[in-house]
Formats: sequence, C-alpha cells, structure tokens
Amino acid sequence: MIIAGVDEAGRGAVIGPLVVACVSVRGKYIPKLVSLGVKDSKLLDYDLRFKLANDVRRYAYQIEYKVVDAKTVDKAVYKHKLNRLELTVMAELLNKVKYDIAVIDSPLRDCAKVVSFLSEKVEGRVLAFNYADRKFVTVACASIIAKTIRDGLVEALKEKFGDFGTGYPSDPKTIAFIREHGSEPIPIIRNSWLTVKRLFSVQKTLLDFTVDEKV
Repeated sequence: MIIAGVDEAGRGAVIGPLVVACVSVRGKYIPKLVSLGVKDSKLLDYDLRFKLANDVRRYAYQIEYKVVDAKTVDKAVYKHKLNRLELTVMAELLNKVKYDIAVIDSPLRDCAKVVSFLSEKVEGRVLAFNYADRKFVTVACASIIAKTIRDGLVEALKEKFGDFGTGYPSDPKTIAFIREHGSEPIPIIRNSWLTVKRLFSVQKTLLDFTVDEKV
C-alpha cells in the first residue's frame, strides 16, 4: 500500500512564500522513517530537519511540491479564499502522485469539508485531520519537505532583500523589517496580513490574519 501525506509550510508567515508538499511512501518504509525520527517539522531544529529531509527523499515513493508566492497569497486573502487556494494546490499535487490513501493536515477545523472538497478533485481515498503532522508519518514527511524547501527559499530572499528573520509575525526582526520596508513595493511582504496593516494604521487586533472556515 502507498500512503500519501500532504502539509504546508509558511501559511502563517507575513513574509515569503507558502509551500505545499505531498509525499507518498510505501507502507513497508514507514517503520524505518519512524525509527529515523521523522516527526512534525516544527518539533525539529534546522539541522535535523535537513538531515531528515534527505532521509525522506531516500525512502519516499514520490515527492511533489508547489511554491505559492506572497502576492498570490495576498490575492486569495483579499477574496477570503486562502483555504480554497491551499486545498486547490493540495489537489493539484495529489493528482501528480500515486497513492492508495492520502492523509491531509487540514487547514480547516471542519475536516469533513476538506475531504468533501478534495474528493471532488482527486480519484484516490482522502482523509483529513487536524494536527495530522503530529499523528501520521507521511504527513510529517510532507511537513519536513515543505519546511526545508521554504527555508532554502527564505535564505535566497534574504540575500536579495535583506535579513527579515523567520518571516513570521512573532519574530522581532521580521516586524522591524516590515516597519522599515513595508511601505515599499517589496513583493515578498504579504500586505493582506493584519500584522502589516496595523503597523501602518490605527487598526488594532490580536489576529495575524483572518481565519476563513469557508472553502
């Protein structure tokens, strides 16, 4: 049996791309990946993520990913369709790989909506769970691939635009970069994020972006 996992990296970032990855693995290799320490990329440090990414590539049946730039994310957020964008990319990736069952790290609290949306766009069986990257090895594999690809892209963007830290709103270096450059037409900043808006307006909110439960 071939099991696919799908996850993203960078959805919550205010600078840089969103990366969605799909990794399919033959069932016989899953215990090996577990023994190597594969887990949700957020639980791994930088060096270990890259080591495990190489292990994932060694044992994966197929790997596909897509990079979604900041401006495309902005367009989706302005239309309240970020979830639809992410799910559409997931479907696109699933249609490129062979699998018997696919497990999705759900971007919605209502996982049934995710299954319903994807089942209309892909042929194989699809399951969706919240925090799937902490429950299923193939999803953790996808998490590691997406995160390490994004890490590489972020480093390349820093070479071009300057050091903006991690790109996440919780990073003081990221916020300082936005304060300095947010009014400039820099394509890597997600201007749709309320984090950016509140730095340049009186608007006050505790949310970093609007959570849209619609597909």
